[in-house]
Amino acid sequence: MRKVILTMLVALGFVLGAGAQDRTISGRVTDEKGAPIEGASVTASDNKGGTRTDKEGNYQIKVSENVKSLTFSDVNFETKKLSIRGTQVSVILVGRDKTLDDVVVTGLSRVKKSEFTGAASKISERQLKNQPVGSFDQILQGRAPGLLAQTSSGQPGNNTSVTIRGTGSISGGSSPLYVID
Repeated sequence: MRKVILTMLVALGFVLGAGAQDRTISGRVTDEKGAPIEGASVTASDNKGGTRTDKEGNYQIKVSENVKSLTFSDVNFETKKLSIRGTQVSVILVGRDKTLDDVVVTGLSRVKKSEFTGAASKISERQLKNQPVGSFDQILQGRAPGLLAQTSSGQPGNNTSVTIRGTGSISGGSSPLYVID
């Protein structure tokens, strides 16, 4: 009896393993002029996988056999959904004609200002112009609540340690957590 149950469990494992096979899809994302789009999002139709394109617009994503399409999107481009036929799926994204709403860069993802629920500081270009400082990090000191920019010495070119309330320390220069108008 044990042998029969064990044999059935092993056979079931093979059947389940064969049904959950993954495949790798690759391709290139470009704009209308043929220029590569860096950082474009590529997501599977089952919402279980996603990736971003590299500097040349290339991507590689592993999806299950039951995924039938991929969705391509990027800021300032129309979102496009394409069916998967084979292992290569390349796409040309068309630019949007309308202007963007304010975008808040959170360091993890991009969201519209209207959808952002956190605390954000806005620093205008006028506040940043003609400031006698050694680096961009130092310009932000005192202009954004909760931001502390410290240099280890007064020597030009030294790294600045930027601490943002709730995020810890970010060393080596400016952080993508700033919101610039």
